[in-house]
Amino acid sequence: MSHLNAEHRLYIDGALVDAQDGQTYDVVNPTTEEIAGVVAAASVADGDRALAAARRCFEESDWSTNRARRMRALTQFRDGLKAVADDWRRQIVAESGCPVAFTYGPLLDSSVADIDYSLELLATYEFEREIEDLGSPMGGPARRVVRKEAAGVVVAITPWNAPVQTNLQKIIPALAAGCTVVLKAAHDTPWSATMLGRVASQCPDFPPGAFNVLTSTATGSLGAMLTADPRVDVISFTGSTATGRRVMESASKTIKRTLLELGGKSAMIVLDDADFSQALLGAANVCANAGQGCVLNTRLLVPRSRYDEAVAILEAVYRNVPYGDPNDANNIMGPMNVNGAFFFSANAPFGGYKQSGIGRENGVEGFEEYLETKTLAVPMDFPATSALAQPA
Repeated sequence: MSHLNAEHRLYIDGALVDAQDGQTYDVVNPTTEEIAGVVAAASVADGDRALAAARRCFEESDWSTNRARRMRALTQFRDGLKAVADDWRRQIVAESGCPVAFTYGPLLDSSVADIDYSLELLATYEFEREIEDLGSPMGGPARRVVRKEAAGVVVAITPWNAPVQTNLQKIIPALAAGCTVVLKAAHDTPWSATMLGRVASQCPDFPPGAFNVLTSTATGSLGAMLTADPRVDVISFTGSTATGRRVMESASKTIKRTLLELGGKSAMIVLDDADFSQALLGAANVCANAGQGCVLNTRLLVPRSRYDEAVAILEAVYRNVPYGDPNDANNIMGPMNVNGAFFFSANAPFGGYKQSGIGRENGVEGFEEYLETKTLAVPMDFPATSALAQPA
């Protein structure tokens, strides 16, 4: 399927490269069960190259401190993603089976458009503020400055869970905050990540190593290596609760900050005074993307006294859900493969509670997950010529 124009290479240290050992794996179209193409199968050695590049970029370039450069790079990135949307759309449907209609919304177009929110936040965010009253540490008056700095190297591990959406929800706030990023994509949906690498390679203001993309098979040890490596400061993971526990355990050995978006069990609750003919129409959303949605309403609770009425309405609703070929824009159900979520917006923080997650994505809160906060106390009698005595 060469017409897909899919990117098969990794993106490491500013360059599109094959896996170090030359290995690839097949990308299977879940609609036809045919091979749609191939993609590089990254090994631990490739992961090491990506982490080395990300660490070097964070420590030696001005990426983490140059807000203007990050603004330019992310603007170039957004514009580049918009320019390849039609090619990317075909690739997403081919690798995941998501209905093409959804790519004109959250599964592609609106997720790219949401980059604007991070750009606006980056332009106006207060990375430094001064505490108005003077503190008296160690007995003397001091000027106190609160600074928020990039947290460091971020490893983002994403599922086939609306892949473009989840990839961008992680990498864009992290990059905007000044972190460097290594994205490990879901093995089932690699092209949703490799296109990001292709576009990033064409953005002149991205320094080498600021952003890296790895794709790998489901059976490799790359994920375990990335979560345990001491060069990593933050891990952002979306996936199952069981895997999330292993990620947390691995990260704990080097006290990494860990953001976990894990499984949920969303309930739709309809009260006894509701208009069932209208309220129960919303139950059709469980069919979106073949019901494989982390926030779809997988439970429906209705009053026992109106149970039979609810079942009758639901039967009519579900009989009319359009399904079939995901390339048909009239269908909302394709094959069993891809997940989705449809109530997100860039300015609304989202995240799980208790066993369903730690941390937030989207909104100011999601952006701040990638920042470290520190307070600097400068004695009032500190030499005025010192850099510490000057405003940043």
